[in-house]
Amino acid sequence: MFFVSIIVCFVASCAPIVTSENAGDHESAIEVRLVEVGKDDPMPFANLLDHPYEFYPRELTQLARTLEYSVPGVIGWDPAQPVFAEAIIAKLVPLMKNKLEEASALQKIAFAVTSSRGTTTGDVFVMAGKLHWR
Repeated sequence: MFFVSIIVCFVASCAPIVTSENAGDHESAIEVRLVEVGKDDPMPFANLLDHPYEFYPRELTQLARTLEYSVPGVIGWDPAQPVFAEAIIAKLVPLMKNKLEEASALQKIAFAVTSSRGTTTGDVFVMAGKLHWR
């Protein structure tokens, strides 16, 4: 398993699908969907989420570029690598932006990105005016 920096924790969501958008080609597949926040969620959402929320595409792009992970090396951890390649970010950001604007205060945004490097899943939400990636 690998270590992920920032507030990133890859968690597959079991909540029911409300709506979904896909972007894919022969090299990658991206799914972004709204899911209801459930009682089983690993993080308590006692306060309602700040949804819908509007970001500029440039903001989301910059935030996605800051996400990194490291894998254990022979001694310590290998250098951090970006979670998403630039080509993936270019496809992911518009989908994520749309879902953040559509989400209700009781929904979070789940994503799954499959590429030649593997599959990355998680969810995104805005709470207290800040974007959180898990």
